[in-house]
Amino acid sequence: MQVGEPQQPSLRQFSRTVVTQLLQRFGQVTLMIPRPHSDTILDQVEARAYLDRLYMERLPPTGSKVGVARCYVCSHATRRPKARKSTCYRCHECQVPMCLVPCFRVYHTLIHY
Repeated sequence: MQVGEPQQPSLRQFSRTVVTQLLQRFGQVTLMIPRPHSDTILDQVEARAYLDRLYMERLPPTGSKVGVARCYVCSHATRRPKARKSTCYRCHECQVPMCLVPCFRVYHTLIHY
C-alpha cells in the first residue's frame, strides 16, 4: 500500500456495508418475535425421560413364522400417503409394531402423523 491510497475496509465493515445496501434496496428489516413456548421445562424433562426408556425389540415369531407385522405409523398416516410396510420391530413399552426409522420417533413425538 502506498502513501495517499485509501485504506481498504475490513471484511466485517465490507460485509456490513453490502448487507445494509442490499436491505435498503430489496427488503425491509423485520424483527422476529419469538413464539411463546407451551411446554414448561418440567414437561420437557418428563418427555425426555419417557423417550429415554423406550427401545425397539424384534417381534417374536408366531409358530413357525418369523415375527412380521405392518408398521402402525405407515398404515395410519394422515400427513403423508399411507403405505403398507412390513416390519419385524416393535416398541418394547407400547408393543406397537413400527419401522425403526423414522416411525419410532414420529409415533412417540407427534399426535398426527
